[in-house]
Amino acid sequence: MPPKHQIYTDRAEFVRSLFNDSTTANILLKVDDFHIYAHTSILYCVSGFFKKIFKLFARKINDEGNKFLFHDYSCNKEIAINKLYEYKGQEKVELLYDNIDFQNFIAFLYGYPIETRDQDQLFVLAYLASNHKFDVPELVNFCDNVLYEIWNKQQWHVILRVSKWLGLKKLRCRVLKYVYDQGELMFRRHAKKDLDEKDWQIMFVLTNGKDPLLIIDNILNGTYNEKSIESSDVDIVDISEANHDSNDDMMLVDDENYSLDSDYDQSMEIVMADYEKAYKKSKKDKSKHVHWGPETYLINDDI
Repeated sequence: MPPKHQIYTDRAEFVRSLFNDSTTANILLKVDDFHIYAHTSILYCVSGFFKKIFKLFARKINDEGNKFLFHDYSCNKEIAINKLYEYKGQEKVELLYDNIDFQNFIAFLYGYPIETRDQDQLFVLAYLASNHKFDVPELVNFCDNVLYEIWNKQQWHVILRVSKWLGLKKLRCRVLKYVYDQGELMFRRHAKKDLDEKDWQIMFVLTNGKDPLLIIDNILNGTYNEKSIESSDVDIVDISEANHDSNDDMMLVDDENYSLDSDYDQSMEIVMADYEKAYKKSKKDKSKHVHWGPETYLINDDI
């Protein structure tokens, strides 16, 4: 019997070989006029969204036997935004993506690495992987790690807002650390109107000289012990008052040249995911359209 790591490598290569393979696929994914052949078993393993979809329609799949499935995942351009600054917390919104973005996204699910280091493209991939769309935590984490190194500080207020929307926790802490490091003038003139309650907690952790990344999950899920925050020397400004600041100016700062760690490893864990892995449901009620043959179904978070 070959060693375990060899089995792991062989399986990963086998999964990659199935990408867009029409001879073994049982589902066709469509974006605009572009089609990708895919496999329900692989999508089920790596995407929380597809896992819910296929569980919901398990009986329909079994009843139809080997009938080929067609799903349309074209971007809803009626509610899509093209630029990050256009996101203002809308309840129903998409970040515009095209068939190239979708192809790169699906390729990642089959084990191919993400080559791009373009900030805009990485945000689009993070959107596709977020729990607002296809729910692929591994890709969100990858985009988070890369954007953490290359984000544009001149757009910090936009990136802070988007990082919270897409669940980019590491990037969110990095932006808040940057704001904190700029001092009181930056904070009072430009930052405080952009902070929500969780941001304030992260800022207070920074004030105590701690790394918020170590407790970011506790902060976001509300289980962080706020006694340590109350003991901080920082004046706790009322959040509602802070959000009414009328100064909309943005402070421009010099960019630093960040370099990515060339040894960063995109783990192949994604293609070996446990079938029973628990995925968090989206906290927002966002409908997603699915074309199942000639019929259309609206899928919400109550699945």
